[in-house]
Amino acid sequence: MRLLLLTLLFSPAVFAAKDEDEVTHLPHLIGDQPEFKHYAGYLDAGDGKQFFYWFVESERDPANDPMVLWLNGGPGCSSLTGFLVEQGPWRATPDGENLVWFEDRWNKIANIIFMESPQCVGFSYSEDGECVSSDDQTAADNHAALIDFFNHWPEYADNDFFVTGESYAGVYVPTLSVLLMNDPQFNFKGMAVGNGVTNRQTMFNGFTYFAWARGLFGSDLWDDLLDNCCENRNASDCNFYNSEDVQCRLLANQVNDVMWNIGLNPYDYLAECYGGIPDRNGIIREVGGDIEMMHPDAVSMPKHRYDDYMKNYLDLNEVRNISIKIPCSDTWDREGYLNKPEVREALHVPEFVQYWEACSNNVSRWYDRQYTDMAPFYHDVLEQNFPALIYNGDLDMACDHLGDMWFTEDLGQPVVEGFKDWHYIDHMGYPQIAGFVLQYENLKFVSVKGAGHFVPTDKPGQTYIMWEKFLNNEDY
Repeated sequence: MRLLLLTLLFSPAVFAAKDEDEVTHLPHLIGDQPEFKHYAGYLDAGDGKQFFYWFVESERDPANDPMVLWLNGGPGCSSLTGFLVEQGPWRATPDGENLVWFEDRWNKIANIIFMESPQCVGFSYSEDGECVSSDDQTAADNHAALIDFFNHWPEYADNDFFVTGESYAGVYVPTLSVLLMNDPQFNFKGMAVGNGVTNRQTMFNGFTYFAWARGLFGSDLWDDLLDNCCENRNASDCNFYNSEDVQCRLLANQVNDVMWNIGLNPYDYLAECYGGIPDRNGIIREVGGDIEMMHPDAVSMPKHRYDDYMKNYLDLNEVRNISIKIPCSDTWDREGYLNKPEVREALHVPEFVQYWEACSNNVSRWYDRQYTDMAPFYHDVLEQNFPALIYNGDLDMACDHLGDMWFTEDLGQPVVEGFKDWHYIDHMGYPQIAGFVLQYENLKFVSVKGAGHFVPTDKPGQTYIMWEKFLNNEDY
């Protein structure tokens, strides 16, 4: 296959496709147009599925720097949120009118593909209008789309290739990584997941301790949880996730309400809730759709609790056509910008393609979430000595750092260095604590202090240090 790719390098059709996808002028960019090249268009994912991508070349040495795939989660949420809000070269302004340069952009040292999947997410579509997918199908489709990418960019086929993402991409990333590491077409070198779905039980248990330690519910509820969910009231031996004890389940529902139903920002519990605290029915309508699609990753909610919640509070026929809003979040910055006709034209989006939204209810509603524990996929990757990074902002409730840290520990990798702090240099030139790290053979868990679910947005400088260490496989 490598030989085929090298042959394709000199094909006129390859050059034509690349030239057609090059973005030659980015509308409403404040400042100079980029010196690096970037491309936008569609990749063939098979069976009539067309995945939108935006590829930015490295500013340093694109011919030799790593290739990176970035995926946002949901399922049903666009990777262009990562591009325009987190680590892409530009940030959308709050009014959705312009783009501004982002100082800590990740493509300073890597070539990055931002790809929207599965079909019907963002600008991606299916020729038959079918939006149904699953964990396995999404992995297979992403694999096919990447093969198409390298058919058009064969000159990058030998570059180190990393798969990265956040949130429900905690499922997308390892499932795809296992396919790529077993495919000789790809020079797969590792994976990274931020605030990701790892293990549903561990995550929900972690959130319960998280909420208690931060004073998000009172001692009476905690005492009741110890009585009904913990062996001999031992706080280190509790099952808040799927207990058979009816009273424990009712109490765990109360804990879950803290995350989704009282008006806290689930993605950064210290941040304000955009738009203010709605009344309870308003929260249920908005978050109910969000929970139905599990974005970003209300998979931390136990299955029986999710079913009870939906049955008791929501009319699914009514929810089906609700435009999903991410709780406590304003998505107009990228929505306003990406739906400008001149922007869609510059990014080579056909007129028939749907209005861009940050998250798609249609995708989420029919998506088959097959896996509740990602450990087998991590083991497959680690057994082949590929590095993996799990990182978390420590203010996120939806995918909390405790659950992901415990998941990392439970993988049972040999410890290289125990729990310790890691540092960055502040604007005054003083060293500061950036977070904490656990280092294992080929595996690292990194927390970022003061960051929520969208870590590069909240702590861009610290995250860039982490990013560089990951690509170089450096210790802390």
